[in-house]
Amino acid sequence: MIRATLDTNVLVAGIVASPQTVNGQVIQAWLENKYSLVLSEAILTELSRTLSQPYFSARLTASQIEATVNLFHSEATIVPSIAPVTGVATHPEDDLILATALCGRAHYLVTRDEKLQEKVQEYKGVSVISPLVFLQRIRENAKKAA
Repeated sequence: MIRATLDTNVLVAGIVASPQTVNGQVIQAWLENKYSLVLSEAILTELSRTLSQPYFSARLTASQIEATVNLFHSEATIVPSIAPVTGVATHPEDDLILATALCGRAHYLVTRDEKLQEKVQEYKGVSVISPLVFLQRIRENAKKAA
């Protein structure tokens, strides 16, 4: 099964947006067990912090935010992000997400950050791709399995 780490920007966009959007479809595919989601406590902390910002708290209640974070915490594979990754990505916080993908043996790091995709197309076996490309890979994988 495909293993993927989703950047917080994909998680947040998928949670708030319509399920018909690309990011919404990425989250829906995980809910349908089309891939295994690999996260870390750091990503979940960033997710909680981001969803608590006024823009998102105006769209989601505190109980919806808590339930969403709890769903990811209980259903995703949570790994320690202990791989030494520094100065690889465009921002230090992105190194932490890349470390999560490495520690979780993810095939993909899915991000909306185009600068990160350009700078780090692949790192130690982890492909850094957009949500749209990731959806294409999931569909290709499903066709091979059928």
